[in-house]
Amino acid sequence: MSGIIAVTQPGKIKFLRLGDITHITACGNYVEFHLVTGKRFLSRMTLSGVEQANLSSFIRISRRTIVNVVFIDYAHSELGRFNNIVLINGAELRTSKAYLPNLLSICEIRSAKNTRPEVRKHVYGE
Repeated sequence: MSGIIAVTQPGKIKFLRLGDITHITACGNYVEFHLVTGKRFLSRMTLSGVEQANLSSFIRISRRTIVNVVFIDYAHSELGRFNNIVLINGAELRTSKAYLPNLLSICEIRSAKNTRPEVRKHVYGE
């Protein structure tokens, strides 16, 4: 089914619309789906399993977080590192250096490897 993800919970299966999910976080062997309405659903699955569902508008921003790019308000940085993403509902999510290219790819910003050395030194602190 396109646009829907099935979340198993004790005694039931909840069907969530992908457009309602702001972000997904890992909690051990569980994942927590955060909805626009503020509701959260916990399900026994892994973040890797969620990624295999081919969620086209979602990107991984850290080891434990996947975010729906539709709900990103802005990313702010310390010296160009883009450490946090703020969603339109005010939620602030931490990014990690390993997944920074995922974030930069959605806004077509060149990564540090493709930038002039003097810019890398100023912006990325290298």
